[in-house]
This record gives sequence, C-alpha cells and structure tokens, in this order.
Amino acid sequence: MRKAQISGQIFIYIMAIVIAGLVLLFGVRFVGQQLENQDKILYTRFVNGVSNAVDGTRFRSIDQVEYKVPSDYSAVCLVDYEVNYNTFVSADTDSGGIITSDYPLILDEISIRPSGPDISPELRESNTNLFLIDSDGVVSAESVGKVKLEHPYYFCSEVISGYVELQFEGVRGGVKVTEWEE
Repeated sequence: MRKAQISGQIFIYIMAIVIAGLVLLFGVRFVGQQLENQDKILYTRFVNGVSNAVDGTRFRSIDQVEYKVPSDYSAVCLVDYEVNYNTFVSADTDSGGIITSDYPLILDEISIRPSGPDISPELRESNTNLFLIDSDGVVSAESVGKVKLEHPYYFCSEVISGYVELQFEGVRGGVKVTEWEE
C-alpha cells in the first residue's frame, strides 16, 4: 500500500512539472508574439506619422516631431522623392559616399526608380523615400510623399534610445526634413 502511495505522488509531481513546462512554453511564446505585434504597430505609427507630417506641413511652416521607432532599427534615412539614380550617385560621391558605403541597399532601391522628363508626378510620388535601417544594414522602405532635400539629396538620422527627432519645413515643391533644431 505504501508503494502505491509513493508512485501516485511521483505521478502527481511529474504531471505538475509537465503542466508548469507547458504554461511556461506558451507564456514565452505569447510574450514573444506580443513584442512582435508591438514592433509592427510602432512601425506603422512611425511611417504614418512621417507621411502625415510631410502631407500636413505647409509652405514656410516648421513642425518638430519626436517619433518612437521599433527596437530593430538604428537609423532613419529620407531621400528626395524626385532624385534619380544617376543624380543621386554623383551627389553621394561628391559628399563622401555615405549612402553608397554605409547603406548600399538604399542605393539599390533608388536604382530602380524611373527617371526622365516624361515621368508623371504620380509615378515619382509612388517611389520609396523613407528608409529604416536595422543593425544588420537591412532596409525597410516606404513612400511618405514629397520630401525635398538639397545636395546630397538625402538625410539620415540615428535612432537614439528608440526615438528619432525630425523637423519638417515646408519649402517650394515639398517638405524639407532635417534633425530637430533646438
């Protein structure tokens, strides 16, 4: 009788360990999914926020906005929406080749842009001009509207503690984006 009680207790302990393990496994998986969903929401909010700021900034007005950026990203770059590959490469070379050397995937994305005087503004606007770069150099690209930048036709800002501070200035033909000026 005593052996039956001991084997019954062992069975209960084993079942408790199995149940605790399953709860732990599903709990870790659930937390991981929630963090992934949170990054997707932050990404969407960031892209929509920049797009709304570009669309909402009027000529000669200045808006300063701080954005929370998903944890994966280390830099944010914007490119003039009208620049074509050849103009961009020569401007980048003149300025020290930062995009070419540090962010070659942005250059790859720009290289597929159509160029020439017969390209409609609608097609130009559909081009990607917002790039989020992760720590491995992988790029996520989006289109955020008429960003106008002076030579070298791009702007990059480092993500600091999960945030990036951008300044939007309405200029003729679009919106100039720079780092937040105090």
